[in-house]
Amino acid sequence: MRAFLVLGLLTLAGRWFFCRDKKGISDNIQFITLHELLNKMDMKETFLLFIGRLEQAETQRGLDRLGQMNQTVYFLNVSEMDAVLYQEFAKVYRIQAATHFAQFNGKHQFVTANALTVDLAYFNYL
Repeated sequence: MRAFLVLGLLTLAGRWFFCRDKKGISDNIQFITLHELLNKMDMKETFLLFIGRLEQAETQRGLDRLGQMNQTVYFLNVSEMDAVLYQEFAKVYRIQAATHFAQFNGKHQFVTANALTVDLAYFNYL
């Protein structure tokens, strides 16, 4: 019983942390669901995508850094996704790291980079 109570409190604390952090993200970062992302791909749009778990420190640092860009970066929060669906998506695009930053043109992934170390000036001109 106590284990369930502790687990419940941790879940609530995690949700509070998650909601609080969403508000502090830069205006150029747009949250996107997998369904919306697949629609963008079907429309053959060119866009930047950052994938991670919002509650992880590496993702937070990546979002802070990408928030300095002059263009929209779509953020896919893996924490809010069905694990099996994400694993299928990650397998198709060979995503293996905890965070992933890439440029897509439709369903084609052209450029991948580490969001913490990449020269953002390159992506500002795409």
